[in-house]
Amino acid sequence: MIKRIALTCTVVIGTLVVANFVLGEVAVFFEMLATGADTRAELSEDYGLGLLGVLVVFPVSGVLALACGWITWRILNKGAGGPNENA
Repeated sequence: MIKRIALTCTVVIGTLVVANFVLGEVAVFFEMLATGADTRAELSEDYGLGLLGVLVVFPVSGVLALACGWITWRILNKGAGGPNENA
């Protein structure tokens, strides 16, 4: 049980970090295409990018992390059921 909790927490945290990074890069790429910016420095005063980060990137990262955690919990639960599982 402890191993299952530890692995699930590790997957959730890892997924949160990776999803946040990838979705953040996608948001920057989208904003650069939408505004016609050539470099990231041109986006420094763009409030739309901040709104994308707060309203899209963080919530979607959280949902993806929780979904991966739930899937991991279910996969690790399939091997459970030994005689000392609930001891």
